[in-house]
Order: sequence, then structure tokens, then C-alpha cells
Amino acid sequence: MDTIAALVFGIVIMNRLQERGIKDRAAIQAFTIKAGIIAGVGLSLVYLSLGYLGASSVSTIGRLDNGGAILAAVANALFGSTGSMILALVITFACLTTSIGLVSACGEFFAKRFSSVSYPVIIFILCVFSFTMANLGLSQLIAVSVPVLVTIYPIAIKMNSQ
Repeated sequence: MDTIAALVFGIVIMNRLQERGIKDRAAIQAFTIKAGIIAGVGLSLVYLSLGYLGASSVSTIGRLDNGGAILAAVANALFGSTGSMILALVITFACLTTSIGLVSACGEFFAKRFSSVSYPVIIFILCVFSFTMANLGLSQLIAVSVPVLVTIYPIAIKMNSQ
């Protein structure tokens, strides 16, 4: 899902650069490449760290259903309830910033496509849909998302390469 979000955020970044008066294609490409490298390195570090936590904690916490459960168990095992609360805050704020960006980007897209529906109504619909999906639980969310993502990725990659 991070890859699809990166494509959407790439479009948002390019639009914001153009709004700030940066029209030169080479300058936009340079900013986009720098942002991509920073995001790629950051995400790589995060995922490598999460992989290490999951692999090195099996003897302490056992095997769990998904990465979210593993991360929560590791935080609780290492830092107790304080660690669990800090993890909850970190995840909440990380997800909040991502969801705000995605909802606003998708809202802009759908508002242009469906001009008969107002932007606030589209945002409301997206938030209700997101709230519903988020409450399925991580394992169910992954089960629902994988077939959709497998379908969307090739299309998104092809559209992005044009």
C-alpha cells in the first residue's frame, strides 16, 4: 500500500511545486528524485527494523498473526504498558498524517471527476469508507487489500511510466 501512496503523494508533490511557481521540468524532476530517495531510505530503514524485530522476537513473544500484533507484543515486552501507549501514539500520528494526505489527494481527484458532488461530501464519503475498512482488523484488511493491490499495481506503474 505504501507504493500506491507514494504514487499519489508524488502527484501531490508535483502539484504543490507547480503551485509555488516551480514550472521547470528539470527542477520538478530534481525535487521529486530527492523526495523519492529520502522516502525510500526512510522506508527501507523502517521495514528493515520491523523485520529485525519480528525475526528476533519469536522466542520471547511466539508466533503471531500479523506484523501489527508482533509490534504491539514487542513494545509491551520491552517497555510495558508505557511502551504500548507510546507505540499507539506513534502509529496514530503516522497513520493520521498519511490518511489526511491520501484523503485530500483522493478528494481532489474525485472532485474533478465527479463535479456534481462537492469536495466536502467526497471527503466525508472517503472518511466513512476508510473508517469502515480500518475497523476490519489488520489481517482482514490485508486479505481484502491484496487482490485489489495486485490488480491496481500494474495499471498504476504503467500510468506512471507514461
